Amino acid sequence: MDPAQLAPCIPLQLLTSNALAQKEYAAAVDYGTRALALSEKEPGDTNPEISNCLRMMAEVYRQQQAFDKAKPYLARAVSINERLYGAMDFHAVIPMYALCQAEDHVDGPEVTEACYRKLLAGMEAIYGPNNPATANALHGYAQSLRKLGKNDEAAKIEERVKSMPTPDP
Repeated sequence: MDPAQLAPCIPLQLLTSNALAQKEYAAAVDYGTRALALSEKEPGDTNPEISNCLRMMAEVYRQQQAFDKAKPYLARAVSINERLYGAMDFHAVIPMYALCQAEDHVDGPEVTEACYRKLLAGMEAIYGPNNPATANALHGYAQSLRKLGKNDEAAKIEERVKSMPTPDP
């Protein structure tokens, strides 16, 4: 994207963030929608700003507990970032975590379990299997397994989390 085109997106993203902080959701949707439209002026999904705007729009809906509205934005952000950076990259994992959380509210445990499994693979590739940064993904994965009645698998995951090293204070 031409930097001259990018510049108008940034103030709108800041306005979206400010409106969210003030819980002015209608304004946040308006600013976020406008920022997304500006970022999409470049054809195709190769502009990382599209993903940033999608994640911001999802956050507007997540804060309102409207996970069904947040989910499509997050799914598209994950898709874009996986194409741009690869599935095992930090840029893909961050929106994937939010997507799993949204799916936890919208879909059944089968969908959520698959999402957390994919998230966990990405996080382990980035951080390593015993890094505490993976604990939240492991916890979500264990919860999904419990909802599916896979209590033994969930217990193993929970034990793994308990055995992880804790960061030094």
